[in-house]
Amino acid sequence: MKEEQSKQDVRALFHFFSRNIREQLLALPLEADGMEEVRLRVSAPLYYIYKNKEYTAGSGFRVSREDVDETLQCAARSSLYAYGEEIRQGFLTVQGGHRIGVAGRTILENGHIKAIHPITFLNVRFSHQMIGCAAKIRSILTDSGTGSIRNTLLIAPPRCGKTTLLRDLIRMVSDGEEGKDRGSALTGSFERPKAGAGHENKAGKMVEMRKQHGGKVRAQTVGVVDERSEIAACYQGIPQNDVGCRTDVLDACPKAEGMMMLIRTMSPQVIAVDEIGSREDCRAMEQAIYSGSRIIGTVHAYDMKELSRKKYLKEMLEQQMFGRIVLLEKAENGRRRFHIYDENLEKIC
Repeated sequence: MKEEQSKQDVRALFHFFSRNIREQLLALPLEADGMEEVRLRVSAPLYYIYKNKEYTAGSGFRVSREDVDETLQCAARSSLYAYGEEIRQGFLTVQGGHRIGVAGRTILENGHIKAIHPITFLNVRFSHQMIGCAAKIRSILTDSGTGSIRNTLLIAPPRCGKTTLLRDLIRMVSDGEEGKDRGSALTGSFERPKAGAGHENKAGKMVEMRKQHGGKVRAQTVGVVDERSEIAACYQGIPQNDVGCRTDVLDACPKAEGMMMLIRTMSPQVIAVDEIGSREDCRAMEQAIYSGSRIIGTVHAYDMKELSRKKYLKEMLEQQMFGRIVLLEKAENGRRRFHIYDENLEKIC
């Protein structure tokens, strides 16, 4: 029964691929939860990432132009025109929250991308929400006096889980301490508990840090600017991921413009954004903070030293505008570890 359900989950996950691609993937002993990416490149092997490792599918198999075209048509339900604006941005989001990145020959008009044709490269990234993965740190990120989330940056290299962690923090802040899901055990979903005294000591230390630096999470209204449709993964305007019951989403909207729009129209207590970097992004964050909203954002950085070298964020760090900075590290076995710093950039756990 369990094996049959697993096969059904895999078939459902691959439903929008071309027939040839589907046959290649279904012939493999895969579990839906382990699939991360599938890459289609015309005349190249079919690559996929499964449980944090890259593989090729089918001995001698090569992706054809027809495979790419058929996959796009299936994903868009034979209506690519309806996804024209998204495709110009380089991606489209399909039912289930999965995102298909596209590349090929760009057609320019007045220096701007008018279309991509032909599309000859696809990167399918599967959406897997990890409910409770932020449970380990949520109270440490919370102001014990007000119950509000502190201004927080989540930093890590690509593919380390920043967006996954951000999504779960949004859900927890939106639902509050007594929300519909109180999260998983102490270690969340990124790192499973280990037996033995070492783990008990580590867990005990984290509990002590919670008592010393954190508090209970108060339910708050959250505004999400989801420029790349990766956080809420909206499909036809409806979030495919659980981002909480008090969350409003601006989908496919530029971050800086979206933050200002949310402040004017939705009065969010917390604003969440992904992949901060430009001067406009940082100025908009400053304005949001001065307007009374709290900020949760992600930044690409390998460590604190690289973060401090980012030109536009450096000023905000020097002004101690972020009460918490969370550095994620990814081990070879795929588990993530957290290192948390305060507004003085001093490590607290």
